[in-house]
Amino acid sequence: MSEWKKVGTQADIDSLMNEFCGFHDGCIVSVNYSTGSFVDKNGKMKDGEESDKVLCVSFDSQAVKKKLELRFTGVRSFGFVGWQKGCFCDINGCYLNIDSGLIIWADGEDFSPENPISLINPQYSYVVSSSLEWNLE
Repeated sequence: MSEWKKVGTQADIDSLMNEFCGFHDGCIVSVNYSTGSFVDKNGKMKDGEESDKVLCVSFDSQAVKKKLELRFTGVRSFGFVGWQKGCFCDINGCYLNIDSGLIIWADGEDFSPENPISLINPQYSYVVSSSLEWNLE
């Protein structure tokens, strides 16, 4: 397994986008979310810390022919578009930005965090978190 790379600057974003061809001809393979929450042996709810809220997203790509994993930590919110009739699962490009100390990723280049996201008919999968690391194999 190769080394995890942290995203914290525009140069880091540019490096990830370059290595994974801007997510073009990619697809989401799997998603795994851990909250850090649990009920202890006394029946008390434990919420976990910010760093316990971890979302891992795995991707494949026809363009790169490698697997990418994104690991979001300190997850604030996320949403994934599921199956939709007449739609294909490929990603043509993505939005990746650092805004007010938060990482924002979406599977559409024209995603705008300023526009409200429709929960009834979502257009993009997205993640908002306090940090992001990536690994390409």
